[in-house]
Amino acid sequence: MVNLVDHIGGQPHTGIALMRTVISPPTSNRRQDMAFPSRRQVLGTLGAFGTMGTLGAGLWPGVAGAQAYPSRPIQVVVGYPPGSATDFIARLLGPKMSESMGQPLVIENKPGASGVLAATTVARMAGDGYTIMATVPGSTTAARAIFKDKLQYSPENDLIPIGLVGVSPLVLITLPTSGIKTAADFLAQAKSTPGGLNIGSYGVGSPSHFAIETLRAHSKIPLVHVPHSGPAAMQTALLSSVVPVAIDSITSALPLIKSGRVVPLAVTAAKRNASLPDVMTAAEAGLGTVETAGWVGFHAPKGTPPEIVQRLNAELNRALALPDVRQQLGTRMDIVGGSSASFATFIKTETDRLNKLTQDAKLSFE
Repeated sequence: MVNLVDHIGGQPHTGIALMRTVISPPTSNRRQDMAFPSRRQVLGTLGAFGTMGTLGAGLWPGVAGAQAYPSRPIQVVVGYPPGSATDFIARLLGPKMSESMGQPLVIENKPGASGVLAATTVARMAGDGYTIMATVPGSTTAARAIFKDKLQYSPENDLIPIGLVGVSPLVLITLPTSGIKTAADFLAQAKSTPGGLNIGSYGVGSPSHFAIETLRAHSKIPLVHVPHSGPAAMQTALLSSVVPVAIDSITSALPLIKSGRVVPLAVTAAKRNASLPDVMTAAEAGLGTVETAGWVGFHAPKGTPPEIVQRLNAELNRALALPDVRQQLGTRMDIVGGSSASFATFIKTETDRLNKLTQDAKLSFE
C-alpha cells in the first residue's frame, strides 16, 4: 500500500529528478456540486472553523471575480518521486479538481531534501495561481527547525496555505524475529546496545525522524537514526533486518502489521488509534510523550491573489467531499479539509511548537 502521508520525508538528492504528468479534465467540464502534530491537536485546531461542506459551499460566492481563472494548465509540484504518498494524493485529487476548473493539472515531480528542494523552487515562482505545491512538515512546519540557516526560503512568508488534506499518526514497528515483543523490550535492547540501537526513518526531516529525535532527547533512549529515501525503502531495510526497528506512518505500516510481517510496539499519538486499538501510545508504553503525525496539504507561492487561493481551497474541499475520494483516503488517513485560514493557523501553531521543542530539547538533525 502506498503511504499516504508519506514521505513526509526523504533523503537529500544530489541532483534534481523531474517528471511531468498531465492530468486532463473529462470531456464534459460541467461541475459536480458537492456538498507534526497529533491527531487531537490537528482536529482541535481546525474544528472551530466549521465543517468541510459548509466551507466548500460558502466560498463559491466570493470567487466571481476569478471566473477567468484558470485559463491554462496548472502546475502541481510534488517534492517526492512518482509512487510516493504525496504523489499519490496529488494524482488522486488532481483530476477531481480539474473536473470543475476546466484545465488540466500538470504534475511535476521534483524530489529531494524532504520536499525542501521543490519548495525552494516554488517559493521563487510567480504567484499567479498556475503553480501550487503538495506540502508536508519537512518543507514547511519543520523546515526551519531542521535546516536552520541552510533553508533558502521562508515557509511562513514565501508560501501561502491553500488547504490541509489530512493527517496520519506514526507507529513504532519491529520484526517478529527481532526478539523485541513489547515497548519494554525495545527500551531494554536500546539501553544494552553499545552506541545505541539502530532505528529507521523514512527520511531526514520526516515526522518519523522528528519522532526519533524526540525519543532520544526527551525520553533519553539511546538510538542511532538511520534515514531512508521513503517508506518503501525503510520497510525493505526493516524486513531485511538491516535495521531492527523503525517508525512508519500507520497507513503505510498497516498491511505489514495485519499480515503479521511486522509487530507494532507503540503509536505516537495522545490516544490509541482506531486501526490499532490494542497498541499502546508511547506514553502508555513507558517511552515518554511522543505525539507526532504526518500530514499533506497544498500551498501556493507568495503573491497569489486571495480570490485564487479561495477558489483552489473550494475546489480542494469539493474534491475531498466526493465519496470515491473519501473511500480511498478515509481508511488510510484522517481527512481534514477546511479553510485556508484554518490551515494557516495550523501551520503557525505547528511551526512554533516544533521550533520550541527543538530548542528546549536541543534536538539535532545532523
